[in-house]
Amino acid sequence: TFLFSTFADCKEPVVYADSTETIVYTVKEKDFLIRLGKLYFKNPGSWRKVAMMNNINPPYWIYPRQRLIIPVSLLKGKPISAEVEIATGDVKVKRRETDIWQVLKEKDLLFYGDSAKTGKDGRLVVKYSDGTVLQLAPKSIMSVKLALQTDENTAFRQFMIKAGKIINHVSK
Repeated sequence: TFLFSTFADCKEPVVYADSTETIVYTVKEKDFLIRLGKLYFKNPGSWRKVAMMNNINPPYWIYPRQRLIIPVSLLKGKPISAEVEIATGDVKVKRRETDIWQVLKEKDLLFYGDSAKTGKDGRLVVKYSDGTVLQLAPKSIMSVKLALQTDENTAFRQFMIKAGKIINHVSK
């Protein structure tokens, strides 16, 4: 089982095996912990907790391409969904509130907490409002662990790949 995280401003997605309670953020030019706190955290002062978790000591310098582990519970934002663009063959969804797999069709929405699976002849393509596209290959299972929009230009998404293959095209 792998956890797949994307951050809409990143050029490449990050794949890592870890807890579902954190994301990995890749530092960009001109990023500062205090600025990240103001932009992305419910409590802007939470940058100190992120510094501690990542063993960053005073004067709290961070560098481009450095990866920071950030607890999901610190992030602000509103939940976002993805629209199903293509659902061919055997494609099913299990909603967060149930244990029942149901048929997933084009124009349906995939939400935070949902799981999707494809059979041997199944193919699923979903698209987020920022243009980010996920493709689930045949014989695959994935769960949407996080889908938050923090502002008009930034979204955090995290997917658990339980079996098979997922292809992600990150926009912006």
